[in-house]
Amino acid sequence: MNSSDDLGGAPTVPEALDTGKLLPLWEHPLGEVFAMGDGKVAPARQLTVLRAELVRTEVGVRQCIDTNAMLAEMLCPYIQPLGEARRLDDGRLALATPLLEGVTLGQHMLDGPLAPERVIAILRQLCRALDVAHGIGMRHGALSVASVMLVEHEGRGDTVRLLDFGLEDELTVEAMGDHEVAIQPLSPEKVDAELPDAREDVYLLGAVGYAALSGRPVFTGSAEAVRAAHARETPAMIDDTALAAVIMRCLFKSPAERFPNMRSVDDALVAAQGAEGLMTDWDDLRPMAGSTAGGPAVKSLSIGLGGPGGLGSIARIPSAAYAVAPLGRQRPKVQKKVEKKKVEAKPSASLTLDGTDLVEVLTARESGSFKAPPPPRTRTGSVPVAPPVPGVAKRSRGVTPPPPPTRDGASSGSAFVRARLAEPDTAPEVQPIDAPPTVETSASAETSASAETSASAETSASAETSAS
Repeated sequence: MNSSDDLGGAPTVPEALDTGKLLPLWEHPLGEVFAMGDGKVAPARQLTVLRAELVRTEVGVRQCIDTNAMLAEMLCPYIQPLGEARRLDDGRLALATPLLEGVTLGQHMLDGPLAPERVIAILRQLCRALDVAHGIGMRHGALSVASVMLVEHEGRGDTVRLLDFGLEDELTVEAMGDHEVAIQPLSPEKVDAELPDAREDVYLLGAVGYAALSGRPVFTGSAEAVRAAHARETPAMIDDTALAAVIMRCLFKSPAERFPNMRSVDDALVAAQGAEGLMTDWDDLRPMAGSTAGGPAVKSLSIGLGGPGGLGSIARIPSAAYAVAPLGRQRPKVQKKVEKKKVEAKPSASLTLDGTDLVEVLTARESGSFKAPPPPRTRTGSVPVAPPVPGVAKRSRGVTPPPPPTRDGASSGSAFVRARLAEPDTAPEVQPIDAPPTVETSASAETSASAETSASAETSASAETSAS
């Protein structure tokens, strides 16, 4: 079947293709990968020849073609769409894409586990690629370390190109058989023959991250044991880091317990990066969900292995944004400053007095020089009543209350020396306590002494006269 016209190009893969004459690139869990063409006479192509058990019907081929055609229109820089699909004479399906200068994530793992910062950068790019597919109602369903190509783009390494879209319904337990089951993970939904949704890709993304961080597949053993483990067993913990916690939550058996979408996974990866203090070459990628806006300075990590933890958002942005933004870089948002209007406080119509004003009023009232100000008028013309001053006792008219007694019977420390109650008609003598004591001068002392001498002389004379 020639399907290159549906993907926008002339056929380059012959039906009578001898794969023995092609340059093998690497083993793929779904088949074999070859290089075809020299780039001069014939275009350089990367050819993935699937096993005969996969995509047996023409309906499956048409679905693969339509999925890749729709993804090609999205212009996502992290997706490598299919260039051509052709049924070979031996019944196998050949999928051709432009030849990429790079290696797969599985080939990188031959040197051992990847550094955590590299794993975060790769997974965040995969989140964007899968989010674009989910946004148009597609899922990958066949994600593995062999589907992730790492190339260099604009001087930056670990640039992701995601392959093998359009095979989600063809990848079943029967189609896989016993071939490379450990490398090509199957979701618990696929093992239990349940209908998967986009959260299947969350599980497969966790399997890819687990293999990249640990250097080994999630489960190993026979094909039957691996499939049973994907459906029932919990993977062994990689370590106790925040990144490992994110990956382990992706691998939950129940789809409801996983991250709800790729945006929440990306947000959790940003939080894990901030918690561990890591820096990557892809830190210019903004969090997709937005709950950790602000880059590496993120809020406290609350991933946990159970429950959502407030790390996700189901909101989506148009996938066309990938077509206009440079790879991995977005224009920062400019926030407009909003000036707040100052509201001037209006004077209150009520009369309020503090402690200093109250002392001045009482002093002026005692001295007789106090004149009450005219009361303020309201709109209705009535005179408002001033509220009582807190902490001040109400004074009665005409009678001055006695000062409170102290232990020795003297007046307590009031602000004024009050007059005796026995002489109400006499104006009270007002003298502040803090005033200096009265000092008698020498002249007044002499006058007092002469007065006392004359008084005693007169008393003696009267006494003598009465005696005689």
